[in-house]
Amino acid sequence: MQAFPKFQNDETAHVVVRLNKDEEMSLRLFMHMADKTQKVTFPHGVRLFYRSMGWYRLDTSNSFRAIEKLKLALSITRKWYKEYEAQRTKETQVLIAAAPNVPTEFRSNYEQNKWDSLKNCPGKSLQQIVAGKSVPASADKLQSLAQFFAH
Repeated sequence: MQAFPKFQNDETAHVVVRLNKDEEMSLRLFMHMADKTQKVTFPHGVRLFYRSMGWYRLDTSNSFRAIEKLKLALSITRKWYKEYEAQRTKETQVLIAAAPNVPTEFRSNYEQNKWDSLKNCPGKSLQQIVAGKSVPASADKLQSLAQFFAH
């Protein structure tokens, strides 16, 4: 979420807000607006209007004390966003803890070729390379490594 308050005077005061789809749906749930056709409403007649492509505008229905009304709506939005970020961080930590520690994607052909050459290396097993565990080399392994790199 990004918020850009425009508080020059009460008649033209508004806040421009940038939200992605997930944030917008979470804000709707936070403000108890289950129906997608309804506008998200805040106290004192402040509403969230859709502009285009993820841009929204917080505006009041009445310009009397509009800046105070918009500041309250902005503080509610910031409180929601703080809780939203905490929840996402918690979910991410749970997913990272549950994921296996095996590389699944490679960023470039160079890294893929490097990974393939490590798999073909007779000195260490693939599990030892991934885990980063060091194992003392035996004489046979040292000899096979010398032959491997002599080519």
